[in-house]
Amino acid sequence: MAHDVEKGYREVPASAVIEMQGRGDDVTFVDVREQHEWNLFRIAGAIHIPVGRVRDEAPRRLQTGRTILLYCARGGRAATAAATLAELGFANVLSLEGGLMAWVNAGGALEE
Repeated sequence: MAHDVEKGYREVPASAVIEMQGRGDDVTFVDVREQHEWNLFRIAGAIHIPVGRVRDEAPRRLQTGRTILLYCARGGRAATAAATLAELGFANVLSLEGGLMAWVNAGGALEE
C-alpha cells in the first residue's frame, strides 16, 4: 500500500480492497462520483457523497474513527475527497487506486 504522511491518506490497490472486503473488514465505502454515475452501478454497500459535497456532508454522515475508503471512476476525485477528509480530521482514510476501472479489472463486483 502506498502511504504518504503528507497527504493524510493512503492509496490502496484494488486487489487489497477486494481482500479487505472478503475478510469482512469494517470499512465504509464512499462513492464520490456524480449522481448520474452512481445511478449506473456502484460497489455493493457503498454510500454516495459526490466529491463536491464531501466537505459539507462527511462530518454528519461518516464516523471519524472508522476506516473510510473513497472511490470514483479512475481515482482522481477519490484522492481529492480523501485529502479533504484528512483535513477534516478523519484518521483512517483510504483511496482506491485506479478507481472503479481498477476494481473491475481486479475482479471486484458491482451492483446496479
